[in-house]
Amino acid sequence: MKCFKQCLKLNASDPQLWVEHGSFAYNVYSFCSRTLKFWKYSLSNDEIDFVITQKGLYENIAGKSFDKVNIESENGDAKNNSKPEETGNHEDEKWLYHYMLGKISEKRKEPPISYLSHYLKSAKYLYECNATYPIKVNHSNPSHLSIETLELFYRTNAAIIKYTEQHTVICKQTAELFRKILKELSVSPFAVNRAKIKDIAFQQKLNVSEEQHEHKIIVGASDILTEEENEEAAKLQHGMDNMTEAVNRHSVSKDHNNVNIDTISTNKFEDNKSDYQRRRASHESGAATNTTTTTTSNATSSVSSDSESPNSSIESSTSDSDSTTDDEATISIDERDAIFEDCIKNLEECITRFPEHYKSIYRLAYHYMHAPGATNSLDRCRELMLGSYKTTLGNEIAGLFTEKRNNNFFNGIWRIPSSDIDRPGSFASHLSKSVIILLLTLKQINDHETLLDLAIQLYRTPDADK
Repeated sequence: MKCFKQCLKLNASDPQLWVEHGSFAYNVYSFCSRTLKFWKYSLSNDEIDFVITQKGLYENIAGKSFDKVNIESENGDAKNNSKPEETGNHEDEKWLYHYMLGKISEKRKEPPISYLSHYLKSAKYLYECNATYPIKVNHSNPSHLSIETLELFYRTNAAIIKYTEQHTVICKQTAELFRKILKELSVSPFAVNRAKIKDIAFQQKLNVSEEQHEHKIIVGASDILTEEENEEAAKLQHGMDNMTEAVNRHSVSKDHNNVNIDTISTNKFEDNKSDYQRRRASHESGAATNTTTTTTSNATSSVSSDSESPNSSIESSTSDSDSTTDDEATISIDERDAIFEDCIKNLEECITRFPEHYKSIYRLAYHYMHAPGATNSLDRCRELMLGSYKTTLGNEIAGLFTEKRNNNFFNGIWRIPSSDIDRPGSFASHLSKSVIILLLTLKQINDHETLLDLAIQLYRTPDADK
């Protein structure tokens, strides 16, 4: 920390230094937090007090660092009136500022509107940075920012489900906030698998086809009018003796031409419209089997506008609720379980797209074990740990420890390939908590045979490289 402080004295205007400073402070804070959680009973009272002091100190340092770089970034955008994709090298990290500020806000147990707003802003900036939203994330070679977009989707749902689990009484204002956010997530770029670059290309293609369609209609109408004028001139050269016959031919031809104009316009418009609907239907039918939410027919075209202002509905919700007097009103058990079910579907979607995402598996297993309502299920918890889990949409998910071996209980489990997402200590901490959940589950369902086998495997001292 002394080195970071000296660097900031020499160059306090470098945002990268503030990011590194805040990230290091947050890692130390996380270490202190895990120390208190796992080794509290092996420390003396003086050591515990010291760790608690250091934990609060580094939490404040991390928060101030990311808050400073975020404020300076927003001030720079206001001066330059620039967009994220048109500015400097550090603009691609704006999603990271809000991601870390959201995590710090959540650790401080601030109101949900605080950290959820940061998570939604972070997802918005990822979209502006041309992030990709693949249906399947390749662990060894993930596409551009695909890991980060999935993590933000997971983090938002995990924050909602954790808050709902920890509070037996939830006011209607908070529940309405959760419902609005879950609704926004259902039509987000992640949910409909549409990146910004695809939106732009699709819109340009649609505009070009419309222009070509209008040009063809105009050209077709002008050709018909030219033919009509020539025909009229030819008729005038006839004598008065054939006037009646010429007028009749003229009226019949004119009616026929008008029908042609309408037919050409209608047929070409219907052809373009049906072609567009076929492309759209094929896209939505492919995405519907892999997404957790059912989007309406206009959801895809509204993704860009929704991502540009992810917090507009939240801000309007909070402003409206401020004027109400029934803040103490609470939601029913059915309403709470409905929030649980939406979050469960979204967490299942994270695992379906990225089976190596152990955080989603742990969060789901924890919920099934500790859920206060109808979603509590020890059987589903065991399936997530050791068996085969079937999602709400019918997809099969392998349990976290399904690939275990006699010499390696943690075989087939991999770290998330992103240093900004999988920070030091996070992988080991989640696996430790997952093992505890598995032990408690086996104990409660009286699966003594598997419990004994697990105890024997964990008793062995692992190899140094493992």
